[in-house]
Amino acid sequence: MPTESRLVELRDALVRDFKQFIPDMRSVEAHFGPFDLDELKAFSLKAPAIRVSILGGPLDAVSTREQDVRLQCAAYIVTRPLAASGADVIALRIAEALVERISARSFTRWSEPGTQLQLDNHYSGAVREAGSIALFSLAWQTVVRVGRNVAYERLMADGTPEETTP
Repeated sequence: MPTESRLVELRDALVRDFKQFIPDMRSVEAHFGPFDLDELKAFSLKAPAIRVSILGGPLDAVSTREQDVRLQCAAYIVTRPLAASGADVIALRIAEALVERISARSFTRWSEPGTQLQLDNHYSGAVREAGSIALFSLAWQTVVRVGRNVAYERLMADGTPEETTP
């Protein structure tokens, strides 16, 4: 089983960065994907909290035999109201801070800054059962190069360029 993954490295880097960038969060963790109602209830108990997900995306072959993955990523933000601010206000402030961060940084040496950012409000009747919360997601795209550059590896190993066939 492979032990290294640039995709896992990116998700872990996002979690670490968000924890440091917004230290007031009770919880910042990786999450497999969208939430069902039971997961949402458990998530809301840790508010204010962020869950980071890699949702997938298409692959584009590049000349080095590697693949550029156009990843769709998301940060799910859940908040509760405080005496001074409503849950939605707190969530929007967190989301805005993340917009600035994601659009300006490459979180690993294999990834690019986020583009095509989109903020969505997921508050609904089903969510209300979890209590008075706000739930937003901030989605974005980033490109991560995966695979092995076989020609470069061979050149570095013995100085001989790899032969290619047309």
